[in-house]
Amino acid sequence: MVLAFTVDDLVGALEGEFFGIALVSGLLALAVSAAAHGLGRLGGPAGIALAVVILLLVGVSSTGGAVGHQFEPGFYSAVSQLLPPGTAVTAIRNVEYFDWAATFAPLAALAAWAVAGVLLGLLGDSYGPHVRRARATPRASSAVGEAAA
Repeated sequence: MVLAFTVDDLVGALEGEFFGIALVSGLLALAVSAAAHGLGRLGGPAGIALAVVILLLVGVSSTGGAVGHQFEPGFYSAVSQLLPPGTAVTAIRNVEYFDWAATFAPLAALAAWAVAGVLLGLLGDSYGPHVRRARATPRASSAVGEAAA
């Protein structure tokens, strides 16, 4: 909401589509944060590093913001519309300049990243490194209980 207010009302850069900008920016924030949380919860430090590489290094560099993903070189053009930053740029462009045309696919991709991130986080609650570590080390309370018996 703050981003949409800023670019629509304060700056006037993207005028007239406050709801669309708020929707896309909210989905982008949810997709990136859920994916990063899920990867971090499931993979620990390695999952966090993977999230940084995928979402920041590859994701942001493949957005094609100034020229569009169609004009990027092979690899970046292929992954641009699969990662949240690239799909968000496409969705914002379609909402603002093309009256919501062809916006369903980018919004669905952002929603899929958000759902996948939540599911990875739930898997991490059951199988993450903190769970594996807790299962590997004997509990001190059980040892004390056995000694008292």
